[in-house]
Amino acid sequence: SLNVVYVSCPARYGHEHLLMGLSRRLNTKIHVPDWKVQIYEQIPELKNTFTSKADQARIHACSVKAGYTSYLPCNTTSVEGRKLNV
Repeated sequence: SLNVVYVSCPARYGHEHLLMGLSRRLNTKIHVPDWKVQIYEQIPELKNTFTSKADQARIHACSVKAGYTSYLPCNTTSVEGRKLNV
């Protein structure tokens, strides 16, 4: 199994510097919804920090989807084919 972290951000924006620091310190991208990736990629400081590919991220700051069966709001149950511990 693989450990992942879900970061619950109550505001839609304003936490990007925290997430950018986590991403750089841990050398990993952070999963957010695709629409946010499209916005963040326009900001040079945030480029290459976020991904919309949930199954490739160990840190998630994604939105809740109705009826999800995973402990992650994006409904991801594995990363790189490995079961998750959230």
